[in-house]
Amino acid sequence: IITSDGVTEEMLLALSQKDAPEGFHIEIMEEAKLHQGTQQLVNKVVEYANDYIGSNELYEKWGYGRDGACMISRLLFEEATDINFFVGRAVNPAHQNPDLPINFNIKMNIVDELSDCLRKMGKRIKVSYF
Repeated sequence: IITSDGVTEEMLLALSQKDAPEGFHIEIMEEAKLHQGTQQLVNKVVEYANDYIGSNELYEKWGYGRDGACMISRLLFEEATDINFFVGRAVNPAHQNPDLPINFNIKMNIVDELSDCLRKMGKRIKVSYF
């Protein structure tokens, strides 16, 4: 599980190995207290993805950075071949805070944009809504 604060030991281990373990996956948490930070993390990955398929001027940043967005970017851009997004549509009443700007449509747009970028990189993408 990756939060806006960083990455797990499992992910660090996978990144330190030549090949990620079979079946390795990343789960991005969206809880009320992490919501805005998670959105910022995913938006940064989308920024890096758009740059990657364009001029790739940000390679030095995401290619060597140690924050969560850089590490996710390396896994998605350089390691992954098949990527499955599981996007929840349920509304959690406990997370209905007017200070949290993300809603389902914004979440769908972010997933769509990232999926489009990854497809342009030759990745096989599947998006499942539940």
